[in-house]
Amino acid sequence: MSIQSSVLITGEQKNILDNTHFTSVNYKIVKTDVTAQLSSNVLLAGTILAGKGVVLNDVDFTNSHGTETVPVVQHGWVRIAAMPKAPTEEEKATFPMIQFV
Repeated sequence: MSIQSSVLITGEQKNILDNTHFTSVNYKIVKTDVTAQLSSNVLLAGTILAGKGVVLNDVDFTNSHGTETVPVVQHGWVRIAAMPKAPTEEEKATFPMIQFV
């Protein structure tokens, strides 16, 4: 069982998408599986999750009970400039339904 924490977003939420045509799927992500990718306990929008896709929104694991629901883009256009780290050619090839622009 996982408990979804709620977060009050102040300021502007980062938009990684180049247009409004996209498909995302929610995954339950365990904090220990993404610890190396966290920035101040936040999984940043634009982070690539191996075998899944690109994280759509920032997800804060600070008050997490270990698992959070993470929206992941599997089809669409993602702006490389909005990503925390540019994808490698191998990562791009892994996701043929995502266009990195």
